[in-house]
Amino acid sequence: FHKLAERSAPLVDAISRFDAERGHPPTTLQELVPDYLPEIPKTGMKAYPDYDYLTGEAAERYENNRWVLIVHTTSGFINFDMFVYFPEGNYPKHAYGSTLERIGDWAYYHE
Repeated sequence: FHKLAERSAPLVDAISRFDAERGHPPTTLQELVPDYLPEIPKTGMKAYPDYDYLTGEAAERYENNRWVLIVHTTSGFINFDMFVYFPEGNYPKHAYGSTLERIGDWAYYHE
């Protein structure tokens, strides 16, 4: 997941620049195209190809962040692991029924 965090840096930077320049995060990732990114990136992980992007009340449920990126890394029906990026960096050590592993500016929650 270290490489995923590195690959995700352009997406995080694009959202952050949009937010700084416009005073609010994009409502959807598609708003970043073409001014901030040429296209919406995939994660590069076959099993978990897409980012889930939250804003507004949905993001605020995650420690009052204005926006959140999540890669759901479930493996079957009984695992709810997730790899998350909180722009505020305010990751709780235990939350969402999981324990935290920091990976760079991201966090992996192990159920």
